[in-house]
Amino acid sequence: MKVASLRVENFRGFINSGDVKLKPLNFLIGKNSIGKSSFGRLWPLLHQGIQIGKRSPIVWNGDLVDFGSFDDVLSRYSEKKNIIFNFTLTKKQNTEILRRSFLHKSSLVKNLINEDIDVSLSLCRGGNEYTTLCSSFSIKIGETLIQNKFDKESKLESITINGVDINLHKSYITESRIGYILPEISYFVKINDQIVSAHSPMRMRLFRVLRDELHSRLTDERVHEICSSLKVICNKEELIEICRNLQHKYKTWQDFLKKAEANPKLLARFHEAVNFAASEYFSRDLDSFIKDNFSSVNYIKPFRATAQRYYRRQDLAIDNIDSNGSNLAFYLESLSTSKLEKLNLWLSDNLDLNVILDSEKGHVMIKIHDLTSNRIDNMADMGFGFSQVLPLAVQAWISSSIFARQSNRIDTSDKILVWEQPELHLHPAMQRKLTSLIAKTIKAAQKSNISFIIETHSQSMINEIGDLILENELKSDDVQILLFEQTGNNSETTIRSTGFNSDGELINWPFGFLAV
Repeated sequence: MKVASLRVENFRGFINSGDVKLKPLNFLIGKNSIGKSSFGRLWPLLHQGIQIGKRSPIVWNGDLVDFGSFDDVLSRYSEKKNIIFNFTLTKKQNTEILRRSFLHKSSLVKNLINEDIDVSLSLCRGGNEYTTLCSSFSIKIGETLIQNKFDKESKLESITINGVDINLHKSYITESRIGYILPEISYFVKINDQIVSAHSPMRMRLFRVLRDELHSRLTDERVHEICSSLKVICNKEELIEICRNLQHKYKTWQDFLKKAEANPKLLARFHEAVNFAASEYFSRDLDSFIKDNFSSVNYIKPFRATAQRYYRRQDLAIDNIDSNGSNLAFYLESLSTSKLEKLNLWLSDNLDLNVILDSEKGHVMIKIHDLTSNRIDNMADMGFGFSQVLPLAVQAWISSSIFARQSNRIDTSDKILVWEQPELHLHPAMQRKLTSLIAKTIKAAQKSNISFIIETHSQSMINEIGDLILENELKSDDVQILLFEQTGNNSETTIRSTGFNSDGELINWPFGFLAV
C-alpha cells in the first residue's frame, strides 16, 4: 500500500492543511514565513524517526530537521492541544509489487476491501514539552472504524469498533510501545503470581463466537487454530468463500459455515468478530506500510556543502546523497567506472557538464568539465553554483536510474525527493536546466514512481515547467503547485492546489504572486 495523501492539524501555522495528494512534481510556493518549509519538512520529519530507538511517535529534533519541541510545533492559532497526523493509504496499482510484499510479510492481514484506508494519529504533550505521547489513533476502512484511546501514562484506556466498546476486563494488563508511529499493544494476564501473554479482547470475542457454535468435542486449541487463520478484512460474502478454502476440514466447522450462510444474523455476528480480531494485526501492518513509504524519502537542505579541494578517500558503499550533499565525493568515488560513465552521460545531457575524479595520496579531487566552455578545473575553483547543483542532479539520477544502486536488491518503493530552494546560488539559465532535469527524471522513473516536493521562490523554474508542458516534455497532470496563503497578516495558513493547463499556462494564478 502507499500513502496517497497526508493531512496535519494544529501544526505550526496550520489549523488544518487539508488532504494533500502528491503528484510526480509538487511545487510549494508562497511568501516567507508562511509555512512552506514547515510543510515540506513533514516528509523528512517522518523519515528521521525510522532507524533510531525512540520514546515518542515523532522525533521533532533530529539529524534532518529540527522543529524544537511539541510546544514549538503546536499551532498558536488553535485552541486544541493535540497535533494530528492523518494518512490516507491506497492499494498500489502494481499487483506484482503487492505479491512480492505478501511473500516477504506472510503475517499481513489480507485486506480485500478495495477502498482507501484512513489512519489518524493524535499527539499530546507529555509531562514536559520534550515528551510527546499518543492520545489516540483511529483506522477507518470501508464501514469499519477502529478507535484506540490512551491515558496520560500511555496505557490503553479504551477500544471502540463502530461505536461498540470492546470490554477491557480488569484482569487484562496492557503494555503499549511505539512501533514506527502507531502504538503496538500487548496483552497479559496474571496467573499464579506470574504475568503471561494473553490473546487480545478482540481475538477472544471471535473465539467466543466460534466456541458457542462449534461442537464441544472440538478443543479450544483447535478453535484458536481457526481464529489464527482468519487474519482477513472483507465483506460477508467473501468471508464465507475464504473460510471454505481454509485447511480446516472439521465437520463441525463445515456445518457452521452452512449455518452462517443461511442465517444473516449469525453471519453478521461472525463477520463483525472476524474484522474485530483482524484489526489488532491490521494496525501493525498499516504502521509498517506507512514506515515503508517514508523510508524512501530523500531530503536536501537549501544550503549544500561548499566544495573542498581534496576529500580523504573512504572505502565505503554509499547509496545516496545526504541532506547537505557533504558525502557527494564519497558517493562518486564509490562508483565503478561504468556507473560513473553512465552518470556523466546523464550530467552532460542535462547540465552540460561531466565530473572527473583524481586520486592522489589517499585523497580524492572532484574536477568539473564544463562542456559549454570546455574548461576543466577543481570544483572548488569553478564557482559556488556547481557545488550546489551537483548533489541535486546526482540524487535525481540515483532515484531514477537502475544503474545507480550499489546493491543488487530489487527496489520497488516509491521515491520522494524533498528539495528546499534548489535555485539558491544558481543562475536563471542553470535553474531552467535543473528544472528540465527534474522533468526527465520523472519521465525516466515512470515505472518506479517518483515524486518531487520542491519549495521554491524561482520564477525561472515555474516558467520552465510551463514551457516543458507546451513542448510535451512533461504532462500537465503530473504537476501541481501548492499555494500557501493567509487571509490576514496574523492568521492561519491554508493550502490551495493549482497547476498548469495543457498549453503550459498557469491555472487560477493569483495576480502578482511571484512579483517582487
